[in-house]
Amino acid sequence: MIDYGFQPVNADKTLFCLNRDDCTVMIIALYVDDGLTAHNNDAEYAKFIKALLERFKLRAESTEVTWYLGVGILRDWSKGTIKLTQHQYVNDLLK
Repeated sequence: MIDYGFQPVNADKTLFCLNRDDCTVMIIALYVDDGLTAHNNDAEYAKFIKALLERFKLRAESTEVTWYLGVGILRDWSKGTIKLTQHQYVNDLLK
């Protein structure tokens, strides 16, 4: 991550941020073997994923996230909202 230009976020060492002079921003959250990215430059993101695939065996999906670390993620693009839910966790506890 550091080799590619990312810097760890002081508040959370599992978060890394890349800010380029061309206004490219990428934020990556890592936890054990799961990762989540947010970015504003599709071409730069594709280059980054290609570089990762050259060094590591990983499954890179470029779909909208719906589940991460046990948290359901529901996005309503028309309303501009994001809802986080742990309904599956609660259902599992009640079983």
